[in-house]
Amino acid sequence: GGAAEHLSLSELEQLRATLADRDSAASAASPRGRSSGGGGGGGGVTFGAFVACVCDVKPAWGEAAAGAIFGAMDLHGRMRAPARELLVSLTSRLHCGLEERLTFFFELYDTDSDGRLDRAELMEMSSALFKLKLAFYDLPDGPPAAATPAGAAAQYTRQLYAAGGAARRSEDNAL
Repeated sequence: GGAAEHLSLSELEQLRATLADRDSAASAASPRGRSSGGGGGGGGVTFGAFVACVCDVKPAWGEAAAGAIFGAMDLHGRMRAPARELLVSLTSRLHCGLEERLTFFFELYDTDSDGRLDRAELMEMSSALFKLKLAFYDLPDGPPAAATPAGAAAQYTRQLYAAGGAARRSEDNAL
């Protein structure tokens, strides 16, 4: 794939600012004041707003590519998805090193800016990454046992904590 297919970190940061603003505006207008499924705090970014933002930053992608990325995180077809989950899906097109990608994920989910991820932040990030895996990559052991991708993500995240170290509350193990 050429450079036109990839996002730079600066383009992703530009999208992060724009989508966060749209998610916050949606949250203020939402009667529930929160998104379903976590991941962004707000009522979510609409399909049209996401496509417009992506096409502004990356015109070469076009509406079809932006729509496919949105669809990966709109598991219930509501035409609305949390900004953070949309940004996670965009990282599948990010052209940077692993350290830069991990730093981006960390900063995206360190919502209280305390320099570490608490259990809730880590579970939210794990869920979004698992949704991304379901959307873009084949699972090695076949389809998940849960009936929906959202259920599978929650089940997988719980298994991560049950399996070991992630659930430890020691300050030494904070990310």
